[in-house]
Amino acid sequence: MSGLISLTLRIWRQRSPDSPGAYANYRLEQVSADLSLLEALDLLNEQLISAGERPVGFEHDCREGICGSCGFLVNGQAHGPQAATTVCQLYLRRFNDGDTLVLAPWQAKAFPPIQDLVVDRSALDRLIEAGGFCSV
Repeated sequence: MSGLISLTLRIWRQRSPDSPGAYANYRLEQVSADLSLLEALDLLNEQLISAGERPVGFEHDCREGICGSCGFLVNGQAHGPQAATTVCQLYLRRFNDGDTLVLAPWQAKAFPPIQDLVVDRSALDRLIEAGGFCSV
């Protein structure tokens, strides 16, 4: 175990594509630095649900660093500051105790926001289905 860490998560919150969004701050106190950022969001959502609040919407599929569906901006960088890493494989030990992490959806005309950190990826899905995407 790498120890415990406390972080502030400044997260973009938006109820629907048509509603205005704004950042909200959440504090995670003394959590394992061995958690991935997605696991930290799971923990935050458990706390929000227990308090009767709406959980943070975010994508996650494989959680194995393969699919990339978990993508959002961490401190302005796609998938965060660690090169060649998806958010699900970005561990809290990469950050310093007391850091503030700004989490936002990757907003582009082709990927409009749906809710919180979730964007509409159907444009990319159509390209993949048509055979227009090659990862090699």
